Amino acid sequence: MIDLLPVRLREWVPLAWGELPSVMGDLVVLTDKGEVTEEAFEAGMNYLEAL
Repeated sequence: MIDLLPVRLREWVPLAWGELPSVMGDLVVLTDKGEVTEEAFEAGMNYLEAL
């Protein structure tokens, strides 16, 4: 799974992507250097705020 984190979610997570916002499917969690992307950090912070 770690090897897939630099790939857009829609390419490896089996969801009904047509029913979800496209920005979710375009999310990449890690850069090629193994760092958390800005988009993934923001998504995590939004989730944390919702809790």
